[in-house]
Amino acid sequence: MSAKRIVLLLATLILQACEFPHRPLPREVVLSERYGLVVLDAEILGQGDVPDAPEGWKWVLFRFDPNSFYKPRDVEALGRSLLKQLEARGWSEACWMQNPFTQELVIRVRRRPEGAGIFVKHQREDTYHLEDRPYLS
Repeated sequence: MSAKRIVLLLATLILQACEFPHRPLPREVVLSERYGLVVLDAEILGQGDVPDAPEGWKWVLFRFDPNSFYKPRDVEALGRSLLKQLEARGWSEACWMQNPFTQELVIRVRRRPEGAGIFVKHQREDTYHLEDRPYLS
């Protein structure tokens, strides 16, 4: 073999060894159409209106893929992600209350006269319960 072919063969082997493993594109799941909240690599297990609550109070139960690169490490990380999405839509944080013992989080945001409340609770491994509701600030 010529030196040129040997170099080409070595370059090909090195490039193949450096290839990144293929990751499928993440699925975007809408948690709240009203506020534009989404998560990646999750599935919705249930959703609806909160019973015996004021009108406009919605809930959604969802689970992250356990092997997902996008799965948050805890309820606080998920809450920070949701808050960043709200801030990108012009909302500002009014209140952040977190209970680390029960893995619950309440976020209140406002935008001019309107406000929103987001409640997130870690149910079990990779599964979360989210509620959202409007309020006047």
